[in-house]
This record gives sequence, structure tokens and C-alpha cells, in this order.
Amino acid sequence: MPRRTKFDPVETPNGWRLNVPEKLTETGKRERHFFPTLKAAQDAAKALRKAAAEFGHQSQAIRPSLAEDATAAEELLKPFGASLLDAARAYVAARNCESASIATDKALEQWIADMETRLRGRSVTNYKQTSKRFAALGKKLLCNVTRAELQDIIAPPGMAATSAAANFRNGMAFWNWSARRGWCQPEVFAQRTVEDTAGFRLPTLLGVNC
Repeated sequence: MPRRTKFDPVETPNGWRLNVPEKLTETGKRERHFFPTLKAAQDAAKALRKAAAEFGHQSQAIRPSLAEDATAAEELLKPFGASLLDAARAYVAARNCESASIATDKALEQWIADMETRLRGRSVTNYKQTSKRFAALGKKLLCNVTRAELQDIIAPPGMAATSAAANFRNGMAFWNWSARRGWCQPEVFAQRTVEDTAGFRLPTLLGVNC
């Protein structure tokens, strides 16, 4: 008899960790998800237990209404080359991300407080200046922030190349710091550079349309 998967939150320096088996992840590989609070981890664990139980009942007869829904869902997903299981994994991943994430203003507050204990002088001053630009996102969850929004904040059209580059470096520091805590995805902040009309190299984000 297969051993039942346990979803018990484990406290770590990076937050509360949940180990997720491959059958319940978007990537199809075992993953570790981190949450800022025990409550968030327990809520996610509850959802995972339910998903695991439903996954184990696949051999049982499927009710007609569920079969119809599955057929309709497959038709909607067909143009994208995605399966129903792909869609389910993506949905669970999105919900888990939202459960683990926090509001941008709270993240900025914690980031600056942490930097003030590690750094001094100009570095902290520069980070504070960049955090004022990110404050425009207010209480929006970090996991829901798009590349286009980040681009508008750190390097909008018309900004001087030196200012955009500084915002980009500081913004990436904040984003990576938050990603290590499981609040956002690091790949959202992917960098490239473009030539502006004056011949300067300006930082921009890959795929700013998403």
C-alpha cells in the first residue's frame, strides 16, 4: 500500500516550508514552497491534502457532469497545447503563490529594515529612493506584479540612462531578496538592454507585455 503523503509545515530561516510531490506541481517535479506565516502554510497544506486525495481517486467512476466539464475544458485548452492537468497545476501554483506572497508595501518595509541592519550610508539611501518608486504598487501582492508594471516603475520612457540603470540594480536587489522568501518569482525580473536614440544602453525587462 503506498505511503500517504504528509503535508506538515516545517519552519526554516526562509519561512514555513511545504514539500510538494511531483503529481501536484506545475512542473511535474518535486518542489519546496515557502510561506511567510504558519497560517498561510497550513492553508496551503489543507489544499494540497485535498488535491492529493482527489488525485488518488482517479480510478473511480467519473460522474457525467465532470466528464462534460473535462471535455469542455480540453477544447478551451487545445489552442494553447495544454492539458487539463497542466491547467489544474497552473491554477494550484497560482493559488499557492498568492497564499505565500505579501503586499508590496509590506515587503518594501521589511526589505529596508533588513538593509539598514546590513548596510550603511549611500547604499541604504539609494535603496530607499528606489523603494519610493515601488511604493506606487501599494498593497498589490508581489506575486501578481507584472513585468510591464516593473518596467514603468524602474525605467519608464524618457528616463535618463543613468537613473534607469540605478533603479534597475536596486529594483533587482529588492526583487531577488523577496523571491528568496517565496513572495514572488525571480524570473519576472529578467534583464536585457536596448539602445535609445542617443546611443545609451538602457535596462529593460524581457517580455514586458506580460
